[in-house]
Amino acid sequence: MNLNVWVRTILTVQKYLERVCFSIDACIEKKINASCYVTSKNFAENSAEFLSNWIIGMTNKKVNLINLNVICMDALRGIDRNLAKILALKHFEGMQARDIIDIMGLSERTYFRRLNNAYIEFEKFLAKHGYTPAFFEKMLEKEGWITEIYYENEKAIKENRKNEFLELSNLFIERVCRAYK
Repeated sequence: MNLNVWVRTILTVQKYLERVCFSIDACIEKKINASCYVTSKNFAENSAEFLSNWIIGMTNKKVNLINLNVICMDALRGIDRNLAKILALKHFEGMQARDIIDIMGLSERTYFRRLNNAYIEFEKFLAKHGYTPAFFEKMLEKEGWITEIYYENEKAIKENRKNEFLELSNLFIERVCRAYK
């Protein structure tokens, strides 16, 4: 796996992490409340051991997503402020190049040059702090939705569509949130 692709993947998923974490919280709460109603059909799923292991697993997923958010925000704070602003406007606000160019008062050529520099600086920050592709692969191995986005970003880069913005649909996010239930 490639760190450059992880940069784009992290920036793409960052704005959805909070929503997914809330979904995990809701699933845990629902499962805990449902555990009060034990019948012979759901006895095994409501045992203290099973429920505890399930909650620990879900909590570990949430911790990984929170850690991913912290890594992303630290990297943005660790690069040039204007480059971070370009990345934030593009990925978190979902703005198009033309809008960012107008807001920041840049020429089109300058914008795309700075955007590429922003990705490079973000990648350098991650590498400098020991975040390798293997680290992200191990950390997010059980987050299939993030891996799916990684492969979409990798495909876009290979097809030389690297300045294209990968916007996740609400249906995709809803599917991810439902997957935790």
